[in-house]
Parts: sequence; C-alpha cells; structure tokens
Amino acid sequence: MLSEADEYKNKYLRALADYQNLEKRFFNEKKESEKHITRRVVERFLSVMDDIERAQAFHEDEGLTMIAKQFENALKDLGVSEIELVGKEFDPLYAEAIEMVEGDHDNLVMSVARKGYMMGDSILRPAQVRVSKKVSN
Repeated sequence: MLSEADEYKNKYLRALADYQNLEKRFFNEKKESEKHITRRVVERFLSVMDDIERAQAFHEDEGLTMIAKQFENALKDLGVSEIELVGKEFDPLYAEAIEMVEGDHDNLVMSVARKGYMMGDSILRPAQVRVSKKVSN
C-alpha cells in the first residue's frame, strides 16, 4: 500500500503533467491564431498589390516601382510567394482557368490574368490563368 507521501507525490506529478499539457496546448493555439490572423491580413493586401501592379503597367514611375518592391519584400518576409505557372500544366489546385486559348499543346498555362500566392505550404489565393487548347488540323 502506498504511503501518504507517495500519494501526494503521484497527485503532484499528475497535476504537473496536466499543467504542462495545458501550457503546450495554449502555445499551439496561440501560434495557430497568429498564423490565421497573419493570413487574413495578407489576403486583404493582395488586392492592393494587384492594384499597384496594374498602375505600373499603365504608368512607369520610379516611386511606384519602389513601393511595389517594398510590398513584395514585406510579403516575402511573411513567407508569401507567387505561384509560378506559365508554361506548366494546368493544375486546378493552384489556379482557376478563366479562358481557353489556342495553342500547340493541351492544358498548358499560357498566361496569368491574376497572380496566385502561397503562404508556406498553403494556398492564399489561386491564380487566374489562360489555358491552352490544342487545335486539331
């Protein structure tokens, strides 16, 4: 039979284990919450990045180019990367086909209408692309 001291020791060890598990769960939940918040903020700013790039296409401006570069660097620091698709086979996980265009091969991404982005291993926003359709003669 266990002595009273052993019983208290066992209760202490169980309480300590419960506390450590709670601490780990809290840390993991906090980390996931931070990721979720960061993702939501970044998603909101992607449309701003699109607008900056459209403005650059219509007006060559050094200041606008600097802002775009700073924006790209800030996104990169947050783990955001552009999904590179042109010349690759169309994959619906990474892109939405918005148009079929004639081409020499079937199912290749010919051009990007709206860039897609990833954050780490997850897709923030799929790209919108034009996909080739082989024309038979």
